[in-house]
Amino acid sequence: MTKVYGSDKMSFTAHVNFNQCRYRLYLMNKDIADGKTLLFPPMVRGLVLHKVMEFIAKGWDTDPDRIIEASLKPQRTDVDFGRRLIHIYPPYGDSAVLSYPDDADHPFFRWLKDEQRAFEPAIQRYLTVRRPKAMYPEKEWERRFHDWDIVGHVDLVMDIGRPYLFAIDLKTGDRPKSNEQFLLYSWLVNGFVGKQPFGVLLWDGYELREEVLWFNIKPTNPTLMRLLWQMVEEHNTIKLAEGAINRGVHPAKVLRPNTRQFTCSERRCSFWELCPYGRRNKQGVINDEDDEPNT
Repeated sequence: MTKVYGSDKMSFTAHVNFNQCRYRLYLMNKDIADGKTLLFPPMVRGLVLHKVMEFIAKGWDTDPDRIIEASLKPQRTDVDFGRRLIHIYPPYGDSAVLSYPDDADHPFFRWLKDEQRAFEPAIQRYLTVRRPKAMYPEKEWERRFHDWDIVGHVDLVMDIGRPYLFAIDLKTGDRPKSNEQFLLYSWLVNGFVGKQPFGVLLWDGYELREEVLWFNIKPTNPTLMRLLWQMVEEHNTIKLAEGAINRGVHPAKVLRPNTRQFTCSERRCSFWELCPYGRRNKQGVINDEDDEPNT
């Protein structure tokens, strides 16, 4: 039986991919993607930083080799694609596909370890200042919305002795942007509780700083309710598509590839090598009747 990503429980990851390219949800099946998915330098950097924060919060050893290994082969069941390869391109190095630890001496991995050495004391200082009573790193939070289960993996949630739990998202950059992801995660962690803070940790490679955003998490918040109902509709569409695929319908007929989306690129889509549509569109032969589903 073919499983389509997001058919069991709706997540923000499924929501993003649904709106970027629905066919990607089909390619995210473990049996299809296992050992064949690619990561790109900015993604690997983010994964490494998140793993450092997770390991420190759990009191685990942050040996760089262990951190990189955990970043390339995550333990989350919803994104278990086996060991992932890294597509390097300028300015990160000459174009190549790297595997770890086979290519451990590559300058890219030395750069990652330098980044970790800079980031680790910064996150340790932050947690020392915050002094949380308890921490829940990389935990899947699930909440029922009417008859639907909605989930999300929040980078870090802390009990800081307030009536609410303090949710945190780690970003690389210099400016926090209030977005749907933060709004959804605020709701997943605390439910409909009214106005509450959400922490954004910003790392620019040298300095870690915290920005606190405030959201009004109530059933009267039109932005939140629109997002939740949109995710419900997307979940139903995904489940119907999964049923059609298992009845023999071509996946691209019910989960249309979106080759015009800006993430349809060999430097942005982890499933580029598994998908014929993006590659054929780049080559100017997307209308090949043997590969393109009928409209």
